[in-house]
Amino acid sequence: MYILIGIVCVIVCSFITKAISDARSKVAIKHMEEERIRERNLRLAELRKQREKQEKKQLEEEYKQLEEQRRFDEKVQSARDNDPALYFQLILSEYQIGTFFSDGILEIDASLPTKKTIRNLHKPDYLKTDGTVKVQLDKDLPKLYETHLYRLCLSTINDAFIMDNTGLAHSIVYNGFVDDYNPSNGKLEKNLVLSILVSRDSFNEIDIDYVDPKKCF
Repeated sequence: MYILIGIVCVIVCSFITKAISDARSKVAIKHMEEERIRERNLRLAELRKQREKQEKKQLEEEYKQLEEQRRFDEKVQSARDNDPALYFQLILSEYQIGTFFSDGILEIDASLPTKKTIRNLHKPDYLKTDGTVKVQLDKDLPKLYETHLYRLCLSTINDAFIMDNTGLAHSIVYNGFVDDYNPSNGKLEKNLVLSILVSRDSFNEIDIDYVDPKKCF
C-alpha cells in the first residue's frame, strides 16, 4: 500500500514538475517573442526616422537647388535686359571660356587642350610586327588632335547660339588658344591656333552633327 502511494506521489510530482517546466518555458518563449517584437518595432521606428530625415534632407537639397536656379534665372533675365555682356558670361559660365560682347558680336576666347591631353584621352593601339611594337596613336595623333579642336570650336559656337535664344548675338568670333611649351626655349606660351567669325544666319545653314569639322570650319 505504501509503495503504491509512493508511486502515485512520484507520478503526481512528475506531472507537476513538468507542468511547471512547461509553464516556465511558455513564459520564457512569450518574453523572447515580446522582446523580438519590441526590438523589431524599435528598428522600424529608427528606420522610419532615418528615412524621414533623409527625405527631409533631400527635399531641402531640391528646394535649395530650385531656389538657386530661380535666382540664377532672375539674374540672367536682368542681365539680358540691362547688361548683355554679363548675360553671355552667365549663360556660358559652365564652358570655362572668356566672353566679350559688343554691338551684336560675341567674342569667345577658349583655352583648347594640348596634344598631350588628347593622347591621355585615347588608348594607344599597339600592333606587334616582326617582334616590334608600333604605336598607331603617334601616327594618327596630328589628325585626331586637329579634328578635335575644330569640333570643340563648332560645338561651342553652336551651343552659344542656341543658349542665346533671344538672338542678341548676330555673330560670334571664336578664338582658340593653346597653352603649351615652346620646344625651342622650353617656355610656356599661349598661342592662337584658330580663329573664326561666323554669323548666326550662316551657322544656321549647317548641321554640325554630319559635317567634317575641318571642312566646315
